[in-house]
Amino acid sequence: VSGTPESIQENVAGAIDDKTLWHTLPAAPSSEQSLVSVSRQLTRCHTLHATFDKLGLLGSTGPCDLHCHVLGADVREGSTPSEAAALFEPLRLLVSGTQCSRLHLLFCGPNCGTGSSRTAEISADKYVETRGSSMEADLLVRFEPSLYHDLLASDAVECPQLAVAFNAGIWGYDTWRSSVDAVLSLGAPMLVTAYNFFEAEADEDVFEAMGLEWLWRPTPNPWRSLQRENHKSTQYGHFENAATQCLVKKGPQSGYIQVQA
Repeated sequence: VSGTPESIQENVAGAIDDKTLWHTLPAAPSSEQSLVSVSRQLTRCHTLHATFDKLGLLGSTGPCDLHCHVLGADVREGSTPSEAAALFEPLRLLVSGTQCSRLHLLFCGPNCGTGSSRTAEISADKYVETRGSSMEADLLVRFEPSLYHDLLASDAVECPQLAVAFNAGIWGYDTWRSSVDAVLSLGAPMLVTAYNFFEAEADEDVFEAMGLEWLWRPTPNPWRSLQRENHKSTQYGHFENAATQCLVKKGPQSGYIQVQA
């Protein structure tokens, strides 16, 4: 990991500098205020796309279906399947032109689509599909308002090529351990993001106790949000997806080698 925790916090304080990649977007806003807003809107899509690329998931020999499971999903990923499909439309466009012909996103968590009206919509139509043109990938979204390990015990799901938990606070909830163990047991790597480097290290301590292995340990995310979040803790700044780490189940059967962050 490059830089001290203090310097990393300075880097995510909202300043526009060369330690993030937002300025490299083809249509990057010229004003700092606009770029901050864009970064918060697109941080999930670009963080996932960069991870797909780093893990070599976009370069198979032929058209492929790419399955990604979003654990601990809540309103930030969309209140309904339709909202989630709209929020992750930029990711669909980012993977278009690669070997990915169809992107499957499963959103799962006890706060996934919470609220009576939203739950009713999910029960009626928990799948949403966006058809791309002949040169674009399709996007299929599925909502499951339950804990991931409970879902696996009760329903059949496609094994993902990647699981992700955005800003999960693994260190603060005991139920995360069962879900992390369940998804890694499927053979998929898991990307975990955090609001700052200190929370990332707290998650890292939990994973150490679980005996997991890393493809990369907590690392500043060049696609982090530049928008400071309101949070009851004022000791450290909170920025969505400020740091990432990627884990696999310990053992040679994982089929992955450590990735240079």
